[in-house]
Amino acid sequence: AMLVFPSMKSAVSAIAMEAAYEPTPRTRAFDVAYQRTPRLTVLGRGSFGVTFAVRPSKDPQMRYAAKEIPMAQLSEKKRREAFAESELLRTLTHKNIVKCVDTFLTGASLYIVMECATRGDLARHIQGQRETGELFSEATVMTVFSQVCSALAYIHMRKIMHRDLKPANVFVFGSGELLECDVKLGDFGLGKAFEGTTMAQSTVGSPSYFSPEICRSKPYGRKSDIWSLGVVLYELTTLTLPFSAKVVPAVARMICLTEPAPLPEQYTAELGVLVASLLRKDPGDRPAAAALLQDPLVQRYLRDTGLLNCSGSFGSTQSSELAASHSSGTFTKSMGEAIAPEHSGLDMVRETFRVYDPSGRGMISVDKLVQVCLGVAPDLTHSMVVHLLAVADGMHGDAVDYGQFLEWLYR
Repeated sequence: AMLVFPSMKSAVSAIAMEAAYEPTPRTRAFDVAYQRTPRLTVLGRGSFGVTFAVRPSKDPQMRYAAKEIPMAQLSEKKRREAFAESELLRTLTHKNIVKCVDTFLTGASLYIVMECATRGDLARHIQGQRETGELFSEATVMTVFSQVCSALAYIHMRKIMHRDLKPANVFVFGSGELLECDVKLGDFGLGKAFEGTTMAQSTVGSPSYFSPEICRSKPYGRKSDIWSLGVVLYELTTLTLPFSAKVVPAVARMICLTEPAPLPEQYTAELGVLVASLLRKDPGDRPAAAALLQDPLVQRYLRDTGLLNCSGSFGSTQSSELAASHSSGTFTKSMGEAIAPEHSGLDMVRETFRVYDPSGRGMISVDKLVQVCLGVAPDLTHSMVVHLLAVADGMHGDAVDYGQFLEWLYR
């Protein structure tokens, strides 16, 4: 099959932007709310636009990052669609997702204002480690990976793809060694929210992190993000890309037809198996992000980072609401919204249940059902899930029909 790289035009645009950057005409709404820092501190450039430092007019001591996306080439309808998509980012509340604090659609530009990373991006830290001549410890690798994995599972549950997952879009917050820092997923590739379909047709992103299905110009879904996550994990362990060449077509060919070199011997076989599972050529063979959270190695580091009980995963407000509704008539509804908000994550939850049902009988143990619920909805407590099963219709015994359980939950 012919290997095609659809985003060459985007790559050329990015190169042109890198050569010379001129701010687009500033508009009243954005300029009233935010002041650009002296000398226009450019934080990053990409195929979508330029990110620069700003300060809120009402609080000049604060510092944010604003992404300016030129939209003159888009129709009015497409501009509003892009703005609606950027507004969706403001609803994401997770410890490991860069917070979107403001959005503006003003004339020919879209502005997305975000919290500013205190320690730069993960690409910078990988480069710094490469210069030392030493590899990251497995603890550092898995601490970073588990946080990104948790963020990815969160957005996938909300039917959002990232579409440009790479170290340059993972941001570092905190002080000290990377092992001690928080990392946050950001700079979403304006990935389309899935409206009735799980397949996206347009292509964005960075070639070295593209999945085989993108390289072959096939429709792609959330498993494409999983491939990119695998490339990031490989790069964290080896400090090199699994597939690298001087020209884009050669990169695409390697991605589709070759296997990466094994990990260095200092890493456990368990980690090697995890990397291999993410870089399977067939998207159907890759694990879902929610299923990854159940991986024993990932679980170990989620526990160490506190993410298994992270109130930021679904927001402290929702956590309080769940606790308050524990003995009320709204308990079942609240539980359903936490496990799969507004039905948006039902397919992902079913897929996670199937991981624990290798026989395909549609039945799993009560312990496994509780484990899955706690994995996809970290705000829940063990007692909440047990209480849910106690009030469920016909959900008694040592094993539970998880299909029937979901039907009851969303009846």
